[in-house]
Amino acid sequence: MNAQLTRFVRAAGCAAVFLLAPSAGQAAMLLPGTVIPLTSADILATPPGTLEASVIQPIISAAAGDYTGSLSAAVIRNAGGTLDFYYQITNDPTSTDALSRNTNSRFASIVPPFSYTTEVFYRTDNAGLPAIFTAGDPDATPLAAIRTANARVVAFQFESPVIPLVSGIDPGETSMIVVIRTNATNYSGGFSAVIDGTTTTVNTFGPTGPISTVPEPASLLLLSSAFGAAGYVARHRAKRRKPGSA
Repeated sequence: MNAQLTRFVRAAGCAAVFLLAPSAGQAAMLLPGTVIPLTSADILATPPGTLEASVIQPIISAAAGDYTGSLSAAVIRNAGGTLDFYYQITNDPTSTDALSRNTNSRFASIVPPFSYTTEVFYRTDNAGLPAIFTAGDPDATPLAAIRTANARVVAFQFESPVIPLVSGIDPGETSMIVVIRTNATNYSGGFSAVIDGTTTTVNTFGPTGPISTVPEPASLLLLSSAFGAAGYVARHRAKRRKPGSA
């Protein structure tokens, strides 16, 4: 695809996701029942922290021949002492379908106040991370983050629901590394899934135990308009791609 067209349709896809959001969210804090677009402002560039656990799981479509690949996951203790959950998806070159969404569960507690805070980011590099992570493809950047009303599931949308050319994680591509920062200090087993129309679910990690009293970030930015967000995405993603690249 022409590079200029790619940038335009991804920006339009971000706008479309924003328009479908039930309410405006905070800049990177994902509240239950909200959808927020992700822009280059949400790139996490600080050192990841201390590795607690990691796993790489194969993913295979329930519909034979649609897709194969892998989902990498890790738990990292950040400089603030709470846990970050990292995920990355690889879609094999032999797949015949793009992957539209990654979902991750168990982000609500069974004790008050029940809901772990979730800040959402993505990384463009794998510096300091386990070897199961790689630098992702710019065309497989998440457009938006979504949290269910019950707070349990945090998802990353790679495909626009209304712009067909923004196709998600295409065959042969590896997604950017997505990150969920929580106020949890412990973890246990969790579940992650990839979706392309069918869903494949694998065992990964999720927060558990008492919720930390570490203060939430004080900086809250109200998102403006869908087209303002789309313009921001277009300008900043254009700087990351070389002129004339496909």
